[in-house]
Amino acid sequence: MDRLIRDGATLVQNVDDVIEAIGSFAAMPFRQAAQDYRLAAPVDASERDREAVIGLLGAVSVAVDEIVRQSGLPPMIVQIVLLELELAGRLERQAGGRCSLIE
Repeated sequence: MDRLIRDGATLVQNVDDVIEAIGSFAAMPFRQAAQDYRLAAPVDASERDREAVIGLLGAVSVAVDEIVRQSGLPPMIVQIVLLELELAGRLERQAGGRCSLIE
């Protein structure tokens, strides 16, 4: 506890103490973003991407990282294909980031 006090911790005994501590944050001005942030366009896997990922899957579980490495596809595309398979009931996920096809 001594270390907390040395590091600048604030003693809070009731709600008023919390409101007082938060009040100092409310007085701080917010900075405007240097640029406008826009949502990225939705990404979808092509039929070729799907075939590549499915070709690397089988009854024996394989690590998702290994699928990314062997397919050469971006991790986001591999995850999209795996999610599609999982939602279709064709993929089983195991511990350790591994998955296999349900045949």
